Amino acid sequence: MLLCPEAALAADRYAFVREYLARRPAPADGGVLFDVGAETLRMKADVEAAGYQWFGFDLHPKSHDIARWDINTPFVGNRRADIVLLMDVIEHTYNPGIAMQNIAKVLKPDGRLVMTMPNPRWSRARTMHLYTGFLACFTQHDLDVNHHVFITWPHIVFKLVSDCGLELEQYVTLDRDEIKPKRLSLMSPVLVIESLVRTVIEWRDPTARGLSYAFVARPKLTDTK
Repeated sequence: MLLCPEAALAADRYAFVREYLARRPAPADGGVLFDVGAETLRMKADVEAAGYQWFGFDLHPKSHDIARWDINTPFVGNRRADIVLLMDVIEHTYNPGIAMQNIAKVLKPDGRLVMTMPNPRWSRARTMHLYTGFLACFTQHDLDVNHHVFITWPHIVFKLVSDCGLELEQYVTLDRDEIKPKRLSLMSPVLVIESLVRTVIEWRDPTARGLSYAFVARPKLTDTK
């Protein structure tokens, strides 16, 4: 059974992570954050402002401050992270299950994994599929240009997370589409119908309310009895 998101946020993935870090400050003795798939230094200042040491990783680093790590292979090193950011990364990997296992292994026992990714359950993705045969964010263009090779269905991603010994702590949809026609007379009939269909889909299914989705996961609590 698919979980329902607790909220549909207008925020993008960067705003969501910044807000999360503001709510979860680093431990008093300092914290370690792995920004996996960092590509650039975009999150570095926000992470350090929250009191964490920032360590960036990417398959193709574009800065000397970012180390190379192919998450389809185990992490080399003894350092472990209080938080791992995996922002719009998992859809680019051929072996998401193996990648998730390698990510889970670098978390501290009380660590958190923060993931964002495209939402194939988005209402726009569903209507687009009806007349193109493709989901939004997973078209031929997304394959050729953006290397989106794994469709991030929430129920499948959550299964991978659970199989790695993690459990969900928070689940939200992001980039909520709030554009509603104010003057229907200026819209084509097709757009009017699509808007109405999307409204019904989102009313019936909260998972459809956002271009992207995010979740926070933590290692499962073990029974110490």
